[in-house]
Amino acid sequence: MSAMDSAYEFNLPAGDLSKALDVFSAQAGVQVGYAPEIVSGKQARAVRGRLGWREALGQLLEGSGIGFRQINDSSIVIERSGNPN
Repeated sequence: MSAMDSAYEFNLPAGDLSKALDVFSAQAGVQVGYAPEIVSGKQARAVRGRLGWREALGQLLEGSGIGFRQINDSSIVIERSGNPN
């Protein structure tokens, strides 16, 4: 099982999305790349509990108009979703 398939104990606070993504990266052990202008001014939802990284990230980004794409086993990139705000 790769790190990307594991469940993690997440404690991601609501608030600034760029800060929340940095905490997510540290807690999930994956690299998260994003352009600052994509997340600027965006707010994240709080995410807590034992979850797979995809579920946690999906909850974190919910309602933001932002999605993600997996690059490899240890990296993802944040990008605008098909429905820009």
